[in-house]
Amino acid sequence: MPGGTGRPETVEQYLAALDDARRATVERMRDAVRAAVPEARDAFSYRMPGFTVDGRPLVWVAAWKRHFSVYPVTAEQAAAAAGPDDAYDVEKGTVRFAANAPVPYDFVGRLARARADALAAGAS
Repeated sequence: MPGGTGRPETVEQYLAALDDARRATVERMRDAVRAAVPEARDAFSYRMPGFTVDGRPLVWVAAWKRHFSVYPVTAEQAAAAAGPDDAYDVEKGTVRFAANAPVPYDFVGRLARARADALAAGAS
């Protein structure tokens, strides 16, 4: 990585640092966001891939050792977007999906759409 920090500074570097399975999952999460919020633009901050809408932060997605995450999503937005079979944990604005279970990509898209709708309604 530039500067020798080992920390990603772009989406491409972030994805390249992941193993194949986690990279594929994050890429599918990103595809779900794009499909649900076509006006979203790629971004990178907090050392994670993310998206903006009209220059405002929409969501970030990340792969961790034991889970995948979508940020920021309120508990209310997650509950409203969740289907009956969607398994997830939400805490402090983060929705987490266990790494040992399939990520519900449709739910990821619904989370992004809920967040976009909240931004359009004036939420931060």
